[in-house]
Amino acid sequence: MVKVAVRSSGGYPTLELFADLIDLLTLVAITSALLIHVNRRGRITGHRIRGAIAAYLLLAGVFASAYQIVERTVPGSFDIGHERTAPDGRQEELFYFAMITLTTTGYGDITPVSQPARSLAMLEALIGQLYPTILIARLVTLEIESRRDAASDLSD
Repeated sequence: MVKVAVRSSGGYPTLELFADLIDLLTLVAITSALLIHVNRRGRITGHRIRGAIAAYLLLAGVFASAYQIVERTVPGSFDIGHERTAPDGRQEELFYFAMITLTTTGYGDITPVSQPARSLAMLEALIGQLYPTILIARLVTLEIESRRDAASDLSD
């Protein structure tokens, strides 16, 4: 809703940056709430596994919003081989870049050029590798603890 109001008001870079910050904070809040729910103690269910997958995908949205902010504050932070002329085109390209970086696929068609963009890309690639590893270990541990607690309750 905020983006629609900002875009319809036309050409206010500060408002557009503010809208991008709201997007980023909203995505961080949603992802955090989801991860808290996924990592709570108890049995591991299909809902929790799907929540973990959704959180992983939401991370791409978080980084896409962060890239959008970097691009607004440091124009030309990304070398996009086939530049788009539409103002919203870059946001789509940056989400694509975020997804490719999170999965560490790295096709090379979009390259971070500025130092803030490169630092964010390195952080995202690192999270993209560590998140599934740590998450699987955490979920397995939670399931083992849950089964152990259930067996302990039966023997008492």
